[in-house]
Amino acid sequence: MIQGFRFQQATSKIFYSLSLFQVLFTLQAFGQEVIPTKDKNQIKFAFGSCNKFTPEQQSEIFDKIALQNPDSFAWLGDAAYIDIRKYIHYWEPDPSEESIKRKFDNVVQDQHYKKLLQTNAKIIGVWDDHDYNMNDGGKDFEGKYIIQRLYLDFLNEPSDSPRRSNQQGIYVSYYLGEEKRVKVILLGELFIFYLQRFQIFQFSLLTNYQTDVRFNRDHRRDPNPTDMLGEAQWKWLEQELSDKSVLLYLVASGTQVIPDDRFFQEQWYNPSRQRLLQLIRDKKAPVVLLSGDIHQAELMEMPCSDQYLGYSLREITSSGLSFTNTEMTSIFPLFKYIVQLGVPPTFSSHQIDRYLERNYGMVNIEWNNTDIMSSTVQLHIYGNITLAPVLAQEFKLYDFHPNPEKIKEIIDCPIYNLTPTQRKAQNFLVLLQKYDPAAIIVALLGGLLFMNLFKFMKALFSACCRGSQNEINKKIKKD
Repeated sequence: MIQGFRFQQATSKIFYSLSLFQVLFTLQAFGQEVIPTKDKNQIKFAFGSCNKFTPEQQSEIFDKIALQNPDSFAWLGDAAYIDIRKYIHYWEPDPSEESIKRKFDNVVQDQHYKKLLQTNAKIIGVWDDHDYNMNDGGKDFEGKYIIQRLYLDFLNEPSDSPRRSNQQGIYVSYYLGEEKRVKVILLGELFIFYLQRFQIFQFSLLTNYQTDVRFNRDHRRDPNPTDMLGEAQWKWLEQELSDKSVLLYLVASGTQVIPDDRFFQEQWYNPSRQRLLQLIRDKKAPVVLLSGDIHQAELMEMPCSDQYLGYSLREITSSGLSFTNTEMTSIFPLFKYIVQLGVPPTFSSHQIDRYLERNYGMVNIEWNNTDIMSSTVQLHIYGNITLAPVLAQEFKLYDFHPNPEKIKEIIDCPIYNLTPTQRKAQNFLVLLQKYDPAAIIVALLGGLLFMNLFKFMKALFSACCRGSQNEINKKIKKD
């Protein structure tokens, strides 16, 4: 499962040695900050994504988050939509640094967001595509170093922070609480442009973490996209997951990790997902995944993961602080069916594990100091109406620790006997029986028409405007 390397040319060894030196330097430079808790008997970690779809939107939901009085709040992408929407779903990078800064400032100056800041919650975060300034962007975005500075300014990151000097992305980790029992890891998936340009190596696949999933990420429209993190971040993540004093890792990504059968949403590339699972297994790491991006909330479980990891791997997605898929229903009423068509029930149930209104997520840990492994871990999704969770799951800490008796060498998992395409088709047939078949078919045709129209218009823009797009990239890079 672990990928090996095949060097393509003799000089590539020099570049590889330099890159490994940079990895080791980065690992030494990144000391983990401790985020203090307001109550030594519990941890309250809040997170969310997809905010300020338009600059004038007010983020009232932060009033509710402030009332929760969390120890920290993590942005998991799209804190502001800093790129420019040309039509429907076609976005271009904003070439103006002043304009980008103004969009981030709109978030900081939002009267509701200020209420969260007044609670003294530690604000941390990692970007996704729209606050990276390139929709579905990856390592080939030449303006990423400018956005790195502006994004970290938005987070009020110290001027001497290693995140500012790291040339491999903005991934980072923190301990939650002075006891250092819990670590949050923010992954970054976008940032490995120079590796591609110099063709240092390629992966030889044996089979089919807050993290930065933009800076080093292969573009989803590449012929064979495989990597989400880049080798430097993989090395860093391996070290982070080797901390045996940690009782629970919260591994956060702007993009959903577990799913492999979604129609429209971005998701981790399968080779990277397999590599992450292998790393968690090898390190025997107790992990809960956090994510954003999809404009709805979701509680997920990876089928049969207990046979591979020794416990069930779970992911909690919160997306839609100020804009969700429900808003689309007012424009296209059949969109509610498209949402179900696009998200098969492989990893969650539409009825009990998903929430389509504006939302934020929280991971709450209540410590049992007489039996630490029996401490309570709550995975909660909250809406914009009350302080009661709209989706809730509760576990004990031991539920996320490997049980060797559950691990099998040969995994028997019938659901994975079906390909992602077969699962999508099966979901379509189920919805035909459950709802008005005509509405389902019209919704499907409408969705397919939109997708193909979007692809056609994007190809048209790419053909006629590629020069101007390159100029935008050069201008951002130059400025």
